[in-house]
Amino acid sequence: MKIFLITSMFLATLLLQSCLDKKSSNKVVTNTPTPAPGFTPGSVGTGTGTGTGTGGTGPGGTVDTSCSAPGTGTQPFDYYTLPSIIAHGKSSNVVAWSSATDPRLQTPTAQNMFVTDARFQVRVLAHPSPGKAIDTYNNVCTMEALPYTRLQVKVGVKLPGAATYFATHIFEYGNNTEIEVNGCSPSYSFALPPHTGPLVVEVMNVKWDYSCTWDKQMGVPESSSSYCPWGLVWVHDCYEISLQIATDYTKGLP
Repeated sequence: MKIFLITSMFLATLLLQSCLDKKSSNKVVTNTPTPAPGFTPGSVGTGTGTGTGTGGTGPGGTVDTSCSAPGTGTQPFDYYTLPSIIAHGKSSNVVAWSSATDPRLQTPTAQNMFVTDARFQVRVLAHPSPGKAIDTYNNVCTMEALPYTRLQVKVGVKLPGAATYFATHIFEYGNNTEIEVNGCSPSYSFALPPHTGPLVVEVMNVKWDYSCTWDKQMGVPESSSSYCPWGLVWVHDCYEISLQIATDYTKGLP
């Protein structure tokens, strides 16, 4: 009888532990990622056209201060600002910049900027031409600064390891066709599929208004120019933008 009771207690203990283990294995644990350091509104300027991304006004006029206004909501961390993305012009649909390859973002903590489940808002800031600067990938911009005054930027978002984008968006400004230099686009919310890990954000098809300006200077009527009102940034020239990003773990873009 004593042996039977001991055996019964032992089996009951095993059964209870099994149930607890099963319950624990089904529990979803959500950890708030460590904020990516150095990519907040307080750490970024508005661009000078020198390739530094730290100055005041430029050829496009005064800086739109609303583009750096504090975020909205109750989250403790403000939205991210990834400053001074300097890139060369590219052919159509060729990636000019990627969050997966930017040298500044090659740490797990920096990649936390792109970790989210539901909310992923993006806004683009346009800066003056950086001129003879060093681009984000340490390539030399060999051409003098050209006075573009507006940019149009296409952004694609894809899942880690994916070959294609689940969504793209062309960032413009309101009823105009481009973002004014020293200004910013409206924010855009990407609808996200189920996923794990940091999203990949890429920039392509960046267009400027300088192609149209050049054509008109060469005597080509705007009505017959294939570069008006805009055209792809020329491959030997550079442009500068910043990206602002809001996730589940940050305040929203205003």
